[in-house]
Amino acid sequence: MSVDLGRLLTAGRTGFDGRVRGTCVDLRPVLSQIPCDLRRFWFTDVGLIEPGFTGADFQYPEFSPEKQRELIEENKMLRAEDIAVAVHFMLRQPRRCAVSLMRVETRLNHP
Repeated sequence: MSVDLGRLLTAGRTGFDGRVRGTCVDLRPVLSQIPCDLRRFWFTDVGLIEPGFTGADFQYPEFSPEKQRELIEENKMLRAEDIAVAVHFMLRQPRRCAVSLMRVETRLNHP
């Protein structure tokens, strides 16, 4: 019996991503019931940021730092700072607003 490893890994990742999203959705109403006097001391919102193809030596060892810089200049790879800007945006919203899901992707297809 042969196993299509690519399909197996894709199915596993899809299931994992779904569980992470589900956990975020389930946590939001629970955390919203924390009393107001405690909320000011705790971060009580839940958000999920899905980063796209982001340059990092530990994540893509097959891409040398030079190749990563080249892909970033060609707008085919994100910089870590791009994800940091998304996190900053999510955290700076007023209490009445909940940014619950963000996908940060490259404009062009990555290799």
